[in-house]
Amino acid sequence: MNVNEALLVKLASLARLEIPEESKEGLLQDLQQMLDFVEHLQEVEVEGVSPMISPGEAFFNGVADIPEPPLDRERMLGQAPDRHGPFFRLPKVVNKDV
Repeated sequence: MNVNEALLVKLASLARLEIPEESKEGLLQDLQQMLDFVEHLQEVEVEGVSPMISPGEAFFNGVADIPEPPLDRERMLGQAPDRHGPFFRLPKVVNKDV
């Protein structure tokens, strides 16, 4: 599959992205490389290979997920730089002007 500027514009519209004119050529090349890679992957012979359900299975260490008692609230809040009653107080991060 070849990626052209019309396809890039359509994808940008669907994703609600604004792509500057000077970035289009680089994005076209990147998208084409990604699609070429996927096409290359489709050439790999997988006959007789059982599907992997999750990549995490290979790394499972066998430790059971056993619930433990919660941490002591007062001890945790005592380590906070600022608190308000039973809550951590954090700096404001929302800007209403944006």
